[in-house]
Amino acid sequence: MRAIFPYHVEDKLKEEFFDGSQAGYYVDVGANDPQEGSQTWHLEQLGWDGIVIEPQPDLAERHRQKRRARVYNLACSSPENSGRMMPFHVAGIHSSLASSFFVAGMRREGIIDVPVKTLDEILTDAQAQIPIDLLSIDVESHEIE
Repeated sequence: MRAIFPYHVEDKLKEEFFDGSQAGYYVDVGANDPQEGSQTWHLEQLGWDGIVIEPQPDLAERHRQKRRARVYNLACSSPENSGRMMPFHVAGIHSSLASSFFVAGMRREGIIDVPVKTLDEILTDAQAQIPIDLLSIDVESHEIE
């Protein structure tokens, strides 16, 4: 069974789960907008630190302007794809490396080439804290890679 909650409800659930902790470390893969619908904005406002990974250059730049997290303008994929440029199918909030990905009502806006690294490579480069308290991965049908 799958449950989908509005973002303000998710924020409350995360706060309850982490017992209102004002310190923690997150990794947000496929972060999209820096605030609206963000899985980690709320935690950052509580005092958490972390990494944001967003392949769309304009959204990555918005993260740099609005967030204190370390921002990587990359896509995450498999070791076989690391170091390559890959086509990223832009369609608003539902963009993906998977050309077959589609959500009803989505409108494709174009394709951009994005640099690719593995999540391990990014975590190593960022000298990510251990433990990672929250890992959010939203890669729209590219999870296996």
